[in-house]
Amino acid sequence: MKKYLTIIVILLLLCAGCKVKNDKTKGEYKMVTCEEKNEMIQNGAILLDVRSASEYDEDHLDGAINLEYTELENKFNDLGYTKETKIVVYCRSGKRSSIAAETLKKMGYLYVYDLGSINNCK
Repeated sequence: MKKYLTIIVILLLLCAGCKVKNDKTKGEYKMVTCEEKNEMIQNGAILLDVRSASEYDEDHLDGAINLEYTELENKFNDLGYTKETKIVVYCRSGKRSSIAAETLKKMGYLYVYDLGSINNCK
């Protein structure tokens, strides 16, 4: 009986370790293509341009909302989206969009996708 109890305790400890590993994946996001972005937008995802307002005014993808990546933590929650909202981010080269995607994941948004550069859809 003691032997079985030891095995059960070991299995429980291993499962607890699995849970910690799964929690670490919450910060991950997926890269998407322009075609995937288009399909996601048709199914209700939002398109978020994380460049400056002047860059956005100069040119942006249809349907995109603009919020600079440096303002996400302070202002994105005020936009009223749920944590389950699908969010596709992009910028000029892909650097700011990757930072924005990481920020949104850390803020608890579950479905964050990075398009990278605006040029990926031009």
